[in-house]
Amino acid sequence: MNAERRKRINELKGKLEELKSEIESVAEEEQEYYDNMPEGLQAGDKGEKAQAAAEALANAGQSIEDAISSL
Repeated sequence: MNAERRKRINELKGKLEELKSEIESVAEEEQEYYDNMPEGLQAGDKGEKAQAAAEALANAGQSIEDAISSL
């Protein structure tokens, strides 16, 4: 691998790290939203959707971390 491609890969890693950070931030916000719901709402449709969204975002963050590691 030449220096130019190595540089491009490092730039991509930086962009992925930024995206991962943003996704993790939104996941934390969604989890806090869920955690602050009354128990009755947590057990309902709204709570289930919030929990599912937080988990999906956390999984997306992990997938990006895996991609960064692969690079």
